[in-house]
Amino acid sequence: MNEVNPSEIEVETHAHQVPWEERFEDHENKIEEYMQNCIFRGCSVEGTIRRKAELQTIFRRIEIADSTHPSGRRQLLVWDLLNPSRGSHYVNLIAKYQEAMLWQLECKECHKRIPLESQRSIERCSNGDCGAINSYIRIRRLTRGSLVTVTSHLRTFFDWAKLRGLVTSNPLTTIVCGGSKAFTIRNERGEMVEIARAIRRYDDSVVEKHCAYIVAPDTDPEEALVLYFIIFHLLTNWELRNLRIPSPARDDPHVPLTSSHARQFEYLELPLRQLFRGRRSVIREESKIMFPRKALVWLRPILERYYEKRATIVKVAHQQHFLVGEGNARCHKPVTKIHVGDVVRRASFRVLGGVVTASGLRNTAADIVVQHSDCRGAILTRMGYSELAAIRFNYLERFSLQTNKSPRRRGLTNRATKQWRLLRSAKREQ
Repeated sequence: MNEVNPSEIEVETHAHQVPWEERFEDHENKIEEYMQNCIFRGCSVEGTIRRKAELQTIFRRIEIADSTHPSGRRQLLVWDLLNPSRGSHYVNLIAKYQEAMLWQLECKECHKRIPLESQRSIERCSNGDCGAINSYIRIRRLTRGSLVTVTSHLRTFFDWAKLRGLVTSNPLTTIVCGGSKAFTIRNERGEMVEIARAIRRYDDSVVEKHCAYIVAPDTDPEEALVLYFIIFHLLTNWELRNLRIPSPARDDPHVPLTSSHARQFEYLELPLRQLFRGRRSVIREESKIMFPRKALVWLRPILERYYEKRATIVKVAHQQHFLVGEGNARCHKPVTKIHVGDVVRRASFRVLGGVVTASGLRNTAADIVVQHSDCRGAILTRMGYSELAAIRFNYLERFSLQTNKSPRRRGLTNRATKQWRLLRSAKREQ
């Protein structure tokens, strides 16, 4: 990836009484003192080193004019942002630099990339062998989430400076990075355009084909049940990984084992997520995922096949998680996020010849529920969506997603699934 160097950004500064060498030394000392404070507060050494590198990158890539410097230009320093008269103008430089971090220009002919320069338009390609005219298009350089992370390190640094009394207020509180949920698409001209808010969903036929795959007799039971919980119960990746099978040890030790086995076909247990400072509202209130009685006609055979497959994988009796794999077969731990994503990838690749994401499939199913409900988005509050996320389905536009026809090969095969199919075919031959 090309380095973004906004060298065209210039700010004429008056001569300062303090030499630039002393200002640079003060700049390094303040950053080093902040890093020591991060380690003292419990940050890891690796995270502190990464944070220091990101801070130094921001200050190094923004250049300003300085007549006291031998070359006439130098990098931005903490000293400049603390300047009462010019500090706000330097903060505006950081705000403009954000655009250079988000976007870059690429030639459609030779695919050479250059930094984004919003102040002027480039008519001819800078590549001497190419020389195409009006061939540059804007493409994404960093994601919005990455920009939020980088800028937050700089904002946290000045929060520390405010606590130390170096500044009266944080100069970067006015910088808004935007929502990290924004995504980009390529328009007709080939440029990348950012869309801030939209409901990203697949076509209704994608859900219909997956529903037909669920009830097919030769479907892998794990794939069928994961798709069932995503489409009909709108479970998230975390909820799928933490589903548990009801057991006598968890409910009543005097209940016989046969009763516990029967409850496996009635409901599954889902522990409620604990509240903390970043999550203050309860999204899902019910701790049991009930199987509808009308659906047990076709759902029970799938559950029986899955419990048969699960028994061949689990190596310990205390493993109560519903989804199991090779990584958690001998311990009471859930499967990983990648495991659930791989199951959805394998299933969708067999059904559509392309890959869909679990979150996109969940949003599609949720949008179908909203369209067929008199309560509109309010019905989603009873299915694991927060009030803010549910109301978005009432007014946001829909953006159509396409299946990925050329996915990476990871996750399209599974060793445990292959072993279970071999055992099943051997039993049928007997």
